[in-house]
Amino acid sequence: FGRARLIVPGMLLLIVAAVGAMAVAGRGPLLAMYWLSAFALGMIHPATIAWFNTGERASGAARSPGMSRNLVRFCISWNLGVLVAQFAGGRLFLLGPRRPFAVAAVVAIIDLALVLRVRSRIPAPPAHSEAAQPIDRKSAVFVCVSRLANLGGAVAISMVLHLFPRLAVSLGIAADLHGEILASMRLVAIGVYVMLHRTSFWHYRFAVNVFVQLTAVAGLVLVFFASNSLMLLAGLSGVALLVGFNYFAGIYYGSTAHEEKRRGFASGMHEATLGLGIAIGSAVGGLLGSVAGDRSPYLFAALVVAALLALQTVVLLRSRQSW
Repeated sequence: FGRARLIVPGMLLLIVAAVGAMAVAGRGPLLAMYWLSAFALGMIHPATIAWFNTGERASGAARSPGMSRNLVRFCISWNLGVLVAQFAGGRLFLLGPRRPFAVAAVVAIIDLALVLRVRSRIPAPPAHSEAAQPIDRKSAVFVCVSRLANLGGAVAISMVLHLFPRLAVSLGIAADLHGEILASMRLVAIGVYVMLHRTSFWHYRFAVNVFVQLTAVAGLVLVFFASNSLMLLAGLSGVALLVGFNYFAGIYYGSTAHEEKRRGFASGMHEATLGLGIAIGSAVGGLLGSVAGDRSPYLFAALVVAALLALQTVVLLRSRQSW
């Protein structure tokens, strides 16, 4: 359908969702605007990832500096956006519950204007130059591995996004310290993006995936036993390491393993695994939390990450003989 032509209606829907959230009242209409915003972001994010990789060489065997530079800028920018919104949104809410949505609508309008301005400057995807390029088996395997890792990482981060506030309250952690812990997680993720951008030692090395995921398992177990803010920060930093690595590596493998015409699909699958993991984590974790206590979801997330790591190992071992 076209990358910019998918982003523009997505931005329009995002504006409608933000304005609608200011105008409606009641749980049902507000949830509808929430879902609409999620639908809009689903249109925007994968198309954007594919758009900024337009014209970059698809090669799993060689590093693509241009793709990596664009990728790290994208990852840093949206993380900074979340970080700023977490700080500013809470303060704006104190001035009135509609203020954050008003700011979100203004930002979305600015984004739409930027997309309309730059769309004519971005080269169109080549029609035939990369369509016949084969995807090597090694790249295809690491794409599969990264999607499984994404699923586990998303289950873990869903605990932080949707269930951590309840645990923080039960431990007596004040709102400002809560925000600082979440902001610190974002800083860890940004640091991971920069490191991955500047190095190549992790390319197609499963041992790095194992180390990152085991660190996250240890972090989730630490959160399960945490009794103070320092233990929580240390444990959640392990989760941030996992999420930062999985997100960057997942886009990298998806972009380098697919020809130009398939990068939109690859980006969509990358975001879909994240969304599925967050949905599973939120639903199952919330149910466990209500039955077995506020800490139980973190142990569940640790088990999910460990189980998916075992599955990744099986996929890799079965596929190595065909490289």
